[in-house]
Amino acid sequence: MDQNEAFKSIKEFEDKLEQNNINELDVKKLNNIQCTKAYYYKSSFYYEKEDYIKAKQEIEFAIDLLGLPSDKPIKYGIVEYFLHNCDEKIIFRLAGKIYANLGEVEKSKDCYNKFQYYSIQLNSGFEDSDSAVLYSFRSVSVFSLSDLIQKAITVCNPSKMNDPFDSLFRLWADKDNQISISENNTGKGLEPFLNSFNYYKIRCFVGNKTLTSDNKIVKKILMWGHYADGHRGFCIKYRLSKAFIKKDKNANYSHLYLKRINYQPHLEKKKIRVNTMNTDELYALKSNEWKYENEVRLISYDPSCEEDHLQIQLDDKSAIEAIYFGYLCPENTIKTIRQILGEEVQYYKMDCDLENIYQLKIKHI
Repeated sequence: MDQNEAFKSIKEFEDKLEQNNINELDVKKLNNIQCTKAYYYKSSFYYEKEDYIKAKQEIEFAIDLLGLPSDKPIKYGIVEYFLHNCDEKIIFRLAGKIYANLGEVEKSKDCYNKFQYYSIQLNSGFEDSDSAVLYSFRSVSVFSLSDLIQKAITVCNPSKMNDPFDSLFRLWADKDNQISISENNTGKGLEPFLNSFNYYKIRCFVGNKTLTSDNKIVKKILMWGHYADGHRGFCIKYRLSKAFIKKDKNANYSHLYLKRINYQPHLEKKKIRVNTMNTDELYALKSNEWKYENEVRLISYDPSCEEDHLQIQLDDKSAIEAIYFGYLCPENTIKTIRQILGEEVQYYKMDCDLENIYQLKIKHI
């Protein structure tokens, strides 16, 4: 079968499958077509028919062909590009369902992890930035001091955050919610699917529109009150390199990227009882009430970390540039942090502005 005939056969099959006209499908028409999409659609057909053995055979052929040819339609031609260009995430999600129904739990988990990995290959909005300046308001604790000592940033599972509405992930990925959604109620596939979300971790920062130095951020009284132990904590000024804020694809199926929070207007409702939600919706969407925070999130996906927290080392081109101590920060805390970081870092103390007591000013120390 030539490429044009293959294109026509696959397109007809695709249209009927999307319309759920599975009884009208003739899977034999795809048998002589050796391309990623043909194998994927045959696997989908057998999965719907609950013939998981045949579905497994076809999806493994599709996985073997992923990335062939490259994603350049001009070089290979539009038809060949169509035949082979199939979204990795939908292939691995289907594979996860198939393996789960065959009782191959570990393979199912692995495929669902790859599904998540390919789902977050998104535009962070900061690809053109050479670096990013971000601010982190912290209370004094073993964890915050450990980050300073190790010159690292700790990301955590969204389920460990104080506000249950801080990330829609917690609500959408809840087992009861997923069971109520027919598409995700995949029987044996539900547990490994939900498990794949456990490897997402986030860290919250504050940044202006251009992610550059901005003293206005440090002067925000509400941020000190809410996130720095009532002005007794400190604020870290980071400069993160381009390589750090957007890790490229890698063989470990781990990913790290920066995303600005999208604040949802009050009048716009957001439902969680839907079949799918993208990564931006799950991890970078908040109520408009929090817009004053100008939040930017570092989102990590790393299946090698089973813990709720992951400490990520800063690279050579990233650094802590300054520490701002809260107005009520104790002297012993200031001394401890200066001993940890040394004199390569700039140190400042927040002070009361006597000309305006509702405004903070920054004093170099």
